[in-house]
Amino acid sequence: MTIESLIKERTAQLLALTDEVRDTENSDSPILYAEQGPNRFALMSLFFNDSDGVQIQEDLELNEITVRFFNDSKEQELTNGALYEWAINYYKNNY
Repeated sequence: MTIESLIKERTAQLLALTDEVRDTENSDSPILYAEQGPNRFALMSLFFNDSDGVQIQEDLELNEITVRFFNDSKEQELTNGALYEWAINYYKNNY
C-alpha cells in the first residue's frame, strides 16, 4: 500500500467517524485507537531562527532522549557538547 493510499484511507476513516461510533466501547476505529492509545514519543522543536534549530525527541517506552541539530537542508544528531546539554536541560525543565 502506498503512503498516498494510506493517507486517503485514514482520511476516509476520520470523516466516517460519528458521535455514535465514538460512544461505542467496542469500536475498532484506527482513529479512536490513535486518540486513546499510548503515545510513544514526546517531541520538542526549538528554532534559533527561520532556518535552524534543535529537535529533542524522547522515546517514552525506552526512556531515551535524542537531540538533532537541523537547518534547511540537513540534520545531525548531537550526542555531547554544550548545545546538546542545553537542549536536554531545557527539555527536561520545560516539557
